This record gives sequence, structure tokens and C-alpha cells, in this order.
Amino acid sequence: MEDPVCREQSYSCGSLTNISYPFWGLNRPHSCGGGDLFNLKCNGDDNTTSILIDSQSFTVKEINTTAHIMRLVRTDLAHDVCSPQVNDTYLNPSIFQLGSGSYNITIFYKCSTSVDTSFGYFRCGIFRDGVEDELQKKSLWPKGCSRHVQVPVDVPLLNYVGDHGLDFLKQALASGFTVIINFGRSIGKSL
Repeated sequence: MEDPVCREQSYSCGSLTNISYPFWGLNRPHSCGGGDLFNLKCNGDDNTTSILIDSQSFTVKEINTTAHIMRLVRTDLAHDVCSPQVNDTYLNPSIFQLGSGSYNITIFYKCSTSVDTSFGYFRCGIFRDGVEDELQKKSLWPKGCSRHVQVPVDVPLLNYVGDHGLDFLKQALASGFTVIINFGRSIGKSL
């Protein structure tokens, strides 16, 4: 039987309200959640919620516990695309699955070659849709770049090349990406 405290106490912070299992945090106790992986932190400065997954910080834009989905934004890249704190975005695939509209883009930093017109570019790098293996197979991997980062986005790639690259990248990173939570494998409790 469900603990009465858990039934009565939901997580609410800013635009996220009435969030229940498997999430916990703020005034919703750890015992009401699905473990450390689902600990939500309310940032009092701006009433946003963050979650730490595999040592990566994400801002949580929305959570739908009924549909088992949430929208995440990589906090480091949303604040400053030129200074990523970690490399590729990693979410344990046995617990989290990218939504059907999500796909990876790869951001390359400090590239020594001239910008290929098939890439979007911005003041500190270039980017392209696709993951590392796909780009290498298609010979679209830029030469002479000192670092690259992969991040999922949901914003469709329309015309991101040329001077509009930074605008697109900011929009895509701020919008975030959808994640489906696989409750069955991630946690032992049922909803």
C-alpha cells in the first residue's frame, strides 16, 4: 500500500507542479521516489528544476508522469555553448530512451580548417546533425577540430547554415529534448 505521505506530497517548483513517483525532492521525501537518479532540485533563484543524471546536470522543462516522459535541457550548453562542462550527452539506455522526435547533433570546437558550407557555424565552432559514427561514414567529419560534443535536440533542422547557426543552436539547446522513462527496468516499484 502506498505511503500516505507520498500520496499527499507532490513535487512542485515553478512551472512543474504535482509531480509524483518516481520523482522526489524539495518537500517530497526520498522514500517516495525511485532512487537517487530521480532527485529533483528546485533552484530558488529562478524557480527552475534540475536533475543530475550520470554526473550531467539537466534543467527539467516538463514532466508528464502519466506518459512517462520529460523534457530536458543540458544546463551547461544552454548557459554557454562555447564552454561545455562534459562531452557527449549520455543517458543510460535501459532507463531513458530519446523520444521519437529527438536526434543528435554534433558540435565541433576549435577547428583549424575552413568552414564547410554544409555545417552550421557560430563564434567558437561548427555543428551538424548526426552522431559521430554517421558523420565519419559519410565523410562529413571536419578535420582539425580539438573537441566535439553530441547532444540531442527536438528542434527540426531547417536552414541552420551560415550566419543563422548560432540562433538555431541556441533555440535547439534551449528547447531541449524529450526522454521516455522506462519505469519497468529502472525501478522496482509500480506506479
